[in-house]
Amino acid sequence: MKIKSVYKFFLVVCYLLIINTNMKGILFNEKPEVFGGAVITAQVITGTPFCIGMSSVAVPVPYHVSGAFGAGNVFTAQLSNSIGSFAIPIVIGTLTSTTTGTILANIPAGTPKGTGYLIRVVSSNPVTTSISPTTLTINSPASILTQSFTAQSVCANTTANLALTAQNATSYQWYSNNNSNSGGTSEGILNGAQTSSFSIQTNISGVYYYYCGVMGSCGTMVPSNVYTVNVNALPIVQILNSVASLCLGDTDTLTASGAISYLWNTSATTNTIAITPTITTTYNVAGTDNNGCVDTVSITQAVTDCTTLPIDLLFFNAKKQQPYVNLVWATISQTDNAYFSIERSSDGKNFLEIKKVAGLRNSEDTVIYTYVDTTANQINMPIIYYRLSQTDFNGKRTFFLKSLI
Repeated sequence: MKIKSVYKFFLVVCYLLIINTNMKGILFNEKPEVFGGAVITAQVITGTPFCIGMSSVAVPVPYHVSGAFGAGNVFTAQLSNSIGSFAIPIVIGTLTSTTTGTILANIPAGTPKGTGYLIRVVSSNPVTTSISPTTLTINSPASILTQSFTAQSVCANTTANLALTAQNATSYQWYSNNNSNSGGTSEGILNGAQTSSFSIQTNISGVYYYYCGVMGSCGTMVPSNVYTVNVNALPIVQILNSVASLCLGDTDTLTASGAISYLWNTSATTNTIAITPTITTTYNVAGTDNNGCVDTVSITQAVTDCTTLPIDLLFFNAKKQQPYVNLVWATISQTDNAYFSIERSSDGKNFLEIKKVAGLRNSEDTVIYTYVDTTANQINMPIIYYRLSQTDFNGKRTFFLKSLI
């Protein structure tokens, strides 16, 4: 009885040792699984990293066997998930054989990128498994999903925004080119030229072409379609007035040109406006052309109180002596007087300077000045208006009397 007990104990110990040895190999993959002497040893896999896009990629899976495998045995190559788990393995190839060989497997299209993939080989008769020692990296090529604003028209000095969306992108680079999405000139790093959204601005009209090169972890650049940007020149808007300086209470007309519509800072929308400023005032107008481009200009209308006399003026007379007009004026004092200006008008409102006459700067004497307007006969109007102004050495201008003939 004692010998039988010892024998049973010996059998139990041997059984536990066998179980422990097999479990250790299954849990830690330290040794290939062995069933009935049939052993698979999955070999090193070459080719990693693999680039998986819209089509599958072939990968040879070599293995070595020892022992006997049964008739009809099938070796199956299985792919783990990206962290090496075979909880839900993917069959990527099979080979009916009982000897050492290579399974011609294919990693499926659309397999997610990752750095922890494994491949194992499983036999069917008997069932045994071996995991390749190679950890696989799977990369996904970049692909462009959408492109925004591929054809647009902008005005000079405004911004055109070019954008796209991509997946599996690692970097971007925008290029300018002649209506092509290859080659060209890199736009560098400014204005988002190395992002998915690029902004351009130029003051030179013309048609410009751009495209974006998208890089992915597979190392291949994917070019976008060409973006076309038509840059329209701005209108050239001008404002003209009749006189540089108005007497207080006088009215002038401002005329804008160079566009098809206008908006003044007075809220007027015509190209001409009548103004009667009481102080020196700046007027702005925004002119818009057919392309919707806008140019804004301004003009400052000076206003002078013509009733204020910085010099003592005795008289200012105009007398017609065909075909000319004699102008005579006299002063009894002058202070810092640089020169006089003779101005002429056909309506008494809009005057044009026709002559400058030097002053005496400072004087307490009576001084008589004359000027003959030899072009008066060119004014085909029944009444001609003359106006006298004086300018100081500091640039201040003062208007004096009007005379008419």
